[in-house]
Amino acid sequence: MRWAAMTEESVSIDELVAARAQLIQDVVGNMPTEHREFLLPFERGEPGWDLLGLAGVADLPAVKWRQQNLDKLSPEKRAGLVEKLEAVLA
Repeated sequence: MRWAAMTEESVSIDELVAARAQLIQDVVGNMPTEHREFLLPFERGEPGWDLLGLAGVADLPAVKWRQQNLDKLSPEKRAGLVEKLEAVLA
């Protein structure tokens, strides 16, 4: 399958999937330890803001939005997201 007219060059779905996998590997592989240690508790609803070393990070709109969306999830669904994140970070 090709993504016609969406890119200057033709890109197959296999190329997109491979690029996604490489991007995840690069981001996770280069992630500082403090950020890894922050993500799982954040996803569980217990953020350790001091791990990031950024003043006011808890008040950023995107961070609040993510927290609100996580808080709306059932405990089971949230636990599933935590498990997936654990697998990616491992």
